[in-house]
Amino acid sequence: MKKKYLLPILAIPLLFLIIINFKKQKSTVIQTHIKKGEITQAVYAIGTVTAKKTYEIKPGITSIISDIYVSEGNNVKKGDPLLKLDTLFTAPFSGTITYLPYIKGETVFPQMKILTLTDLTDRYIVVLLEQQGALIVKEGQKAILNFENMRESKFEGTVKSIFSNNNQFLVHIESPNLPKEILPGMTTDVAITIQKKSNALLLPIQAIKNGKVSRKRNGKSKEIDIQTGLIDDAMAEIVSGDIQEFDTVTIQKK
Repeated sequence: MKKKYLLPILAIPLLFLIIINFKKQKSTVIQTHIKKGEITQAVYAIGTVTAKKTYEIKPGITSIISDIYVSEGNNVKKGDPLLKLDTLFTAPFSGTITYLPYIKGETVFPQMKILTLTDLTDRYIVVLLEQQGALIVKEGQKAILNFENMRESKFEGTVKSIFSNNNQFLVHIESPNLPKEILPGMTTDVAITIQKKSNALLLPIQAIKNGKVSRKRNGKSKEIDIQTGLIDDAMAEIVSGDIQEFDTVTIQKK
């Protein structure tokens, strides 16, 4: 009977050692040097491309569409005829017909949207921010736009205004060099630059644990209290603490 249970008893500590070694293998200790460089604090959000000029036709009384001169997707010039009810409606600006679900002879009712004309070339970006971001975003700050499936291309923008609407905090960003493929309704990742500093003492955020770092200098390791300044998505500026350029800090990666 003892021989039957000998293998499982021996296997338990062996299995325990395997688990411990596996966990150790998953954790990687990296040594990296403190360096000086540029760091940028930014507010990150999602923006929506919005057309500046949109024109809608809505009748004031019940009417019959007596004639239609355009179709959805048509490009028109300022002054071109669009459709006729009791009166003829013409395009107030050049643009694209983006909504027209009706046909000639249909009856339409008051305030029913019949047609929409949109200038697809004159666009801006609307960004919805949390309160924390809205408090530090200011007019004139620069922004970087990055669109899905166009990650290799980054477009510059400028904060035109910041305002609230129905308890939402919105930012208007101008970006005049967007390509024509970028249409109203598309979304973009937005990074609004709040502050930038050159020649800052930097270390990876992952090296900081509860306001401390493991610093190595002249072959000796020591845990150091630090305070940080600007922080981006990977690095932190060190504003106080016994840390110097070319010191080594430890990063524990899992």
